Amino acid sequence: MYPKLEDPRNHQEWLPPHSFAWYAQIAALSGAYAYSWNSTITEPNAEVRFEQEVRDMVCDCIVLDVGCGHGEFTVQWAPIVKRIIGLDVTSGFITAGRKQPPPNVSFVTANTKERLPFTDGEFDCAYNRRGPTSCYQHIARVVKPGGRILALHPGDRLSMELPRLFPGFFEAAPDGTPILDRLADRLEQGG
Repeated sequence: MYPKLEDPRNHQEWLPPHSFAWYAQIAALSGAYAYSWNSTITEPNAEVRFEQEVRDMVCDCIVLDVGCGHGEFTVQWAPIVKRIIGLDVTSGFITAGRKQPPPNVSFVTANTKERLPFTDGEFDCAYNRRGPTSCYQHIARVVKPGGRILALHPGDRLSMELPRLFPGFFEAAPDGTPILDRLADRLEQGG
């Protein structure tokens, strides 16, 4: 039998995942929001399809990248967009993104739970790749009427095997569809 694993939430330096403090710590340690593991999901997967959709949408447009992290995905579109702005709440990520971006790329530090710091209809389109869902309360205002908004978020019932493999270490996934429900609520609030 394997020894019982220590619950990391009891450690004095524990930070709740996906909290502002957690993101700030990642930025301070690495300057980038990147996964340290390789995906074993075969392609085409949601990430690949989302990237194709974004490529088709952003060509020759003024674009907003919500939750851009350190800006790698933002900068990728520089050759085909008129202008793109990456937005993230973590200033450490934005600092990394600002290091010699192409001239049509810029970055803004802002909290999507507050009014977005852009004028009405400033963007032709926007995308949110695993970024904050709170942006949906305000994003329709900054995208031109008829503009597109694309999003990719993790789904409900993701990683259901972890609580079974590590009982008491990972919390069981809640019943129902709380992520989908939260997205629907925020989209409705944002019109």
